[in-house]
Amino acid sequence: MTAIVYRHPGVVACRETAARLFGWPLPSSLRSDILHLGTSDINKRIRRRGITLHRMRTLRSIEWLKLPVLNPLQVFSQLASVCSVESLVKVGDAAIGNWKSPPQFTLGTLTEHISETKHLRARPKLEAAVDLIREDVDSPMETDLRLWAISRNLPEPEVHPAVYCPTIDRTLHPDLGYPKKKLALEYEGDHHRISEYQWAADIDRVNALRAAGWTVIRVTKSTSRQQLERDIRHHLGLQ
Repeated sequence: MTAIVYRHPGVVACRETAARLFGWPLPSSLRSDILHLGTSDINKRIRRRGITLHRMRTLRSIEWLKLPVLNPLQVFSQLASVCSVESLVKVGDAAIGNWKSPPQFTLGTLTEHISETKHLRARPKLEAAVDLIREDVDSPMETDLRLWAISRNLPEPEVHPAVYCPTIDRTLHPDLGYPKKKLALEYEGDHHRISEYQWAADIDRVNALRAAGWTVIRVTKSTSRQQLERDIRHHLGLQ
C-alpha cells in the first residue's frame, strides 16, 4: 500500500481495504488481498494485478496508520453495495465503538451524512442499518446476538444495561439485558474459557449479578439458538 501511494500520489485506500485498516469486522466473503483504491481524477489509470481503482465525484481523505484513507463515513457508504444490512450493522457498531480502534465517527454524524448526501448507492439499506446501529457495543458477537433476538421477534435487548451489585458495591454492565425483567445475556468467546484470569472474573461477575436478583444466560457460538429462544421467552413471560 505504501509503495502504491508513493508511486501514485492522490490515491487513497477505500472500500474493503479502508475497512480493514480501520479494523472493521467484514464478512468472510469480502476478505481478499485486492487493494481497493480511490481517486477523484477521472483520467487516472492503474494497470496492476490485484488493484481495483474507484473513481469518485467527492473524495475526502484522512491519514490513518500513516496512510491516506477515504473518510470513514464515505467508506461506510461504499460498503452498502457489497454488504448485507446485518453486516453493515456490525461494521457500524464497531466504527462508533471501541472494539479494535478508537471510534471513527458517531451515530449522529453517520445519520447526518446519510441524510445530507445526495447520491448514495443502496440508500434504503444504509438507512435500515443506521436504525439498528447501537452505541457502546463491545464486539461483533454482541451485535450478532442482538440482531438474532430481533429476527426472532423478541424484544430488542438493551446494550450494557447498568446493574448495581451490592455484594461488590459496583455497577456492572452485562453485554445485553432486559432490565425490567432482570435478565442478562452474556456472550463468552474462547478467550473467556482459555484465560484462567478471565474465567475467574466471569464467575465473580455472574455471581454478583445473580446476587443482585438478575438471571444470567451465558451464550457461546455453540449455544443452541432454539433453546436460547425458549429460555428468553420463558424469562420474559412470552410463552
